[in-house]
Parts: sequence; C-alpha cells; structure tokens
Amino acid sequence: MIKQSEAEVFYELESLCTYCGFIHVLAFLTCVNNVTLYDGELSPKEIEYLYSKGRLIRTEISTIAGLLLKGNVDTTYPGELELSRLVKDANSSLTKLHNSMFYKNNESGNVVIKESVFYSAESAYDFQYLDMASEKYNLDDAWFREYMGFSCGDLISFGRCIDSLIGEQVIDFLNSGLGLYCEELLKAYEISIEKISNKTELDEQKVKKIITLFSSEDNSNKNFMEVSDFNEFNARPIFLKDGRYYCFTPYSLSQSIYETPFFWMNGDKKYRPQSAAHRGQFVEDYVYHKMLGIFGDKNVFKNVFLVNKRNETLGEIDVLVSFSDSVIIYQAKSKKLTIEARKGNSSAIEKDFQGAVQDAYDQGLSCAQLITSGAELADQNFKRIKLKSPISKSYIIPIISENYPALNFQILQYLKITKADNIFPPFIMDVFLLDVLTEFLRTPLYFLSYIDRRSVYSNKVFSSHELTVFSLHLKQNLWVDDECDMFMLHDDICAELDIAMLVRRKGITGKDTPDGILTMHQDGFINKLIKSLETENHKLAVDLGFLILSLSSEAIENINQIAKQTVSLSSLDKKHHDFSTVIGDIGLTVHSNYYDKNYAERQLHTHCEKRKYITKLKKWIGIHISPETYRVNYGVMLDFDWAYSDEMERSIKPTNIKNTRINVGGVMTSIKKPSRNEKCFCGSGKKFKKCCLC
Repeated sequence: MIKQSEAEVFYELESLCTYCGFIHVLAFLTCVNNVTLYDGELSPKEIEYLYSKGRLIRTEISTIAGLLLKGNVDTTYPGELELSRLVKDANSSLTKLHNSMFYKNNESGNVVIKESVFYSAESAYDFQYLDMASEKYNLDDAWFREYMGFSCGDLISFGRCIDSLIGEQVIDFLNSGLGLYCEELLKAYEISIEKISNKTELDEQKVKKIITLFSSEDNSNKNFMEVSDFNEFNARPIFLKDGRYYCFTPYSLSQSIYETPFFWMNGDKKYRPQSAAHRGQFVEDYVYHKMLGIFGDKNVFKNVFLVNKRNETLGEIDVLVSFSDSVIIYQAKSKKLTIEARKGNSSAIEKDFQGAVQDAYDQGLSCAQLITSGAELADQNFKRIKLKSPISKSYIIPIISENYPALNFQILQYLKITKADNIFPPFIMDVFLLDVLTEFLRTPLYFLSYIDRRSVYSNKVFSSHELTVFSLHLKQNLWVDDECDMFMLHDDICAELDIAMLVRRKGITGKDTPDGILTMHQDGFINKLIKSLETENHKLAVDLGFLILSLSSEAIENINQIAKQTVSLSSLDKKHHDFSTVIGDIGLTVHSNYYDKNYAERQLHTHCEKRKYITKLKKWIGIHISPETYRVNYGVMLDFDWAYSDEMERSIKPTNIKNTRINVGGVMTSIKKPSRNEKCFCGSGKKFKKCCLC
C-alpha cells in the first residue's frame, strides 16, 4: 500500500464529501457510531461498542461534516448501493487519515501531540456542558436578555430539547424497521422551530434567533484546510439547507452552548472586561460550592491570601480546603488549547500548557511552601484565617474550565514538578471531572482519600482521560504495586461509570452506582467503621480512614469476619476481646469492652506499644469500639521510628505476630507465616517481603 501524507488524504476525503447525497452518509455514520439500543436496564454489554477501536469518534464525524459544509450540500438520496459504497470509502479514508498523521514527510511539528489531541476521548458528558453553562453564564444573564433577546436559561432549554428530540426521532426510525440504508434516516435528524417551540414553550421568534446562531450553511467553512484548522461545524453544528435544519450531533451543540457565548460577549468591547471577570469567577465559585457540599463551610475558603506580619501579600489561593492535617489548594484557570497547538506547533503547545496548567501548579506550589514555612492566611479583608490543625500534607489541584484535549498526555510530556517535603505531586483536572468525583465521593474521607491516592500515583497510571482512572478506583480501589513503573488503562473500564452518570443525570434505567467500593460489604464492620470516621476532622480518624480505604475486597472480608467474632463475644460475655492486624506498613488493633474509659485507654495504648515494638513498624493505630454499635469511641496513634528498648524487651518477648486470624477457604484460622515471595496475609496484594515481614 502506498503511504499518503495527511494533506493527500484530507483532499481525498474532501472530494468524497462532494458526491451527490453525501449528507446521507453523515446521517448513517452518526447513527451507527452513536446510537445505543437496549431493553430494560442499560448494561455495559450494550455500550461496549462505544470503546472499540473501529468506532468513529466525534472529531472524525465532525471532520466529515465540516468538509461537507465546504461545498454544495445535496440532500438527494443516492440509492442504497451508492450509499453503501460511499460509507465504505468514508471509513477507509478516515482510517488512512489516522495513519497519515505519522507519515514521514509531515512537517507539522509535534505529530504525537497533534494525533493525541484529535483522537482524544471526550472529557465531559454532554449533559455536563448544559448543566454547567447555567452556572458559567449566570452572572451574564442580564447581558443575554438585553443584547441577545433571550436568557441563558432559554439557551439551555433549547439544547436539552434538541438532544431529547433527536433521540426520540432516531429511536422511532430504528423501530420502524426500514433499515439504515434508507432516505428516511436523514429526516430523523431534522428539527423544526415549531417542534422546539412546543416542547420548550419558547416563542418561535426566540427559537429562530437561537437556532440561527448555531446553524451553518453549505459553501461555507472555506478556511477548513486540515483537521486541526478551525471547523465551523464545531461552533455551529446545525445544518441549514433549503429552509430545513438538521442536527447530527447534539453533543457538539451542547459543547458549543457551553463555549460559544463567551465569544459573543467578547465582541462587545464595553462588556468584554466584565465577561472575562465572570469567566474566571465561575471556576472559583464552582469549585467552592462543590467543596462546601463535601467539607462544610468551616473548612472551605475562597480567595485566600498568604501574608506576612506586615500584611504584605505573598500569594493567593483561589479555593482552599482544610481538613485534619491536610489542605487542598485549588488554582483555577480558564484556558483553551489554541488552533496552532492543535496543529502540533511545539512552541504553541508549550505556551498553552504553561498558561493553563504549569502556571497554576507553580502558584499552588508556592502557596503550599508558604503555608509550610508559617505564612499566615487571610481573607479578602485581611482578616486572619485560623486552621484547626498544623498542616503536614498539601495537595495541589490546578483546575481548568474548558475542554483541554489530551491533557493527561501533555502532563506526562510537559509538566515540571518540584519535589518538596509533605507537598504531593499535583492532580490536574477540569471542572467536568470534579463534577463526577463529587457525585460519588460525597464525604471528606472518601474524597480526600482519592485525591491522596491519585496524587501519589500521578506518574504510575495513564489513560486517555481521568474518568477511566476514577472508574477503576470505584470498581476495585486504586492501588499500584511499588514494583510497577506504570500501567495503562483502556476506556472500556468506564462503562459502568458512564451508565451510572446517565442514570443519575438523564434518568435512564440502570445502576446508579458502579459495583465496587461504594456497594460492597455494606453490613460489615469495615463499612460501619468508615461511617463513623468519614466526617471526623482529626488526624487519627483520617489516617485510619485512609488505611481502611486502601484495603482489597478480600482483606475487608477477612477483617469483617474477625471483627464480627470479636465484637460478638464482647457483647455476649461482657468481657474484653481484641484483634490486631497489619495493613501494608501500618498496624491496627481493635479493642472491644465495657471498661472505664481511663482504664480502657491505658490498656489500648500499652497493647499498641507492644504490638508496634514486636513488628518493628513505624506506625500503629489502636481504636476502642462499642460492642453494640461498632461506634469508635477513642483511639491512639503511635507514629515514630522503631528503636531498641531495654524496657520494652523486659515487658515483652519479641515473637512473630500472634492472635491474627484470616479467612482460609471460608474458615477463620490462625495465620501461618508466608514465604518471602508469597502474597502477604494482610490482603494488600503485595509480596510478604514488601509488606508485613518484620
């Protein structure tokens, strides 16, 4: 096969789009690559095709639509045989287009970035664009009404209506049994002002005004000369031909509703500064309110200044979360990937990344260092903010408000990280990811635990987008072996998360929570323990919570069975019972009794000291629980390096770990010491020599 350059393939594809009736090809490709049919509950099996390599993604379909707009659009049906041939040729050309990006004679700079940007996975769900557009332009609503003749709410109702309308029409067509190679398919993507007006209760003049703003006509888009050029179809994704409107990709319309109004306002020179200010304020307000919902108003602060004794400003944090001995520092940016960067221009890529990500990280790092060095925190009126605990962990989250394709890939290539004690590597995200995280991780412990885990594994996990990593976490807990340098995740891991979001936000029938850490072991000791810890704002509770949330399913089941035996015995005989285990490099002791608090605390402390000394671990956590309620009453945390002690030697004789029981074949039995290379008994998944070996 003769290899072709990208320009040659692009011209071939453009020529193909000039064929009579090619708009029917666009309708066909849109339908077969985007429509999911299911009966009853939507399951991963019905949407597995969405993650296949052979499926056309939205950027490919948008390229065909953009090329179609360059010429005269003819809606004449070409006939089944010709339509079949054109579909086959279009798929073939798009495959060649992908291959051509690595053609040796290409002179497009960083072709790897260019390819990853064009073929990147969607970073947001379509409904997120519409949901967030309401918040993004809330402060601009007066301008919308005065200068556009409709409200921001009207615009969003229009977008939701078209999404619903196209969905209904396409499903009705498919249920008709006419087959995909049929001229009636094009009509399924046709929308009318009258139907939209009836569904939204907006008057037809408003609908006409809005639909015109998002419509493109044929013989336009003349500057679309390569895949990375500005494509008018992405900004105006509704076709207008012979007085008829067609919307093939409601997703593109939703994204355009989220992004395009900013450019309308930017054209108003008087309003431009205010619009820009609102754009930045949106991200800060959005993050602030999301964090309030998890951590509460006593732990979340907006526009925080770091000052010295003379009230001189040393730094500024957009949103600060303080919980236990940790802070989360959000630095917000409203930046997009420019056209030049999308083309693979290395200097443009680096400049865009600097403005969108690197600058935000550098600002966050500086603020974290200032906090560590003792700088004071103040609000906008320079009133001091006093945190509840000294800070020993700082998490930096640069967050952007726009779709930034191939973000993870660019982070690996361009992000410059400075190592600093107690300051974790940054976790870069957009507002869409934060929306999903807060949808499922609704308590401080769950949210902070994931931020901690993702920061620690920043360079060990790679996927096309962060939703895949989060989906893995919900399924089985995000954990990476120390011996693993990096592992890559395929997008199909996201199937259950995608369904859960559709159930929660669009009301389809299916599971609203992926099977995994949020659904398993609901009645056991571990879940009750987490419930008692997840909102506790002190170091012992958070550290213990982190420890428990790192457990594998098998380890949780083992501890649940041990705890059930231990606590049940206390409840029955009213005597003291306990168990101890080692999780990773941290020991845990649980006491269950009815003793006086002072006596019970001393007994717990002594027991933990001995266990810690025997195992030579740095950290040991002990808790006292109520036999009836499983409630954690108090605890002890010993965190210091092991050292030989004559006193401890006299008080105990060091032995292997005793009184630890595990599940073997469904039966609780005393532990047998594994060999160095066998899996550790604690359930961490690590080898014994890397885990609990003393």
